[in-house]
Amino acid sequence: MKKIAYIISRDGSGEYIQDSILKSIADRTHGAHVISLYFIENGVYFLVKGSRRAKEIMIAMHEQDVKIFASKQSIKERKIENMMLDGIELATFDSFYKITQEADHIISI
Repeated sequence: MKKIAYIISRDGSGEYIQDSILKSIADRTHGAHVISLYFIENGVYFLVKGSRRAKEIMIAMHEQDVKIFASKQSIKERKIENMMLDGIELATFDSFYKITQEADHIISI
């Protein structure tokens, strides 16, 4: 099975991310082994506590062992440090590369 890592950079694709990617990871129907999700730029808003996507992200992280990262700089610039889901790792892009070295594909949305 292919190993996939995602970079999620926008919040305007919420329906696609919510209904396709996160739902399929949470219910184990994705079709590939997702190893990490790296949220950058406006994509970090998916990681805010109480968001519509929080449940699927937590399932992916805790039940599917998907590594969830948020850009440290993106979080800081948007002033949402205290609003993040518990367990999200703040990272830089080099951290993402280290974790995703085993990925067969990196997909940016």
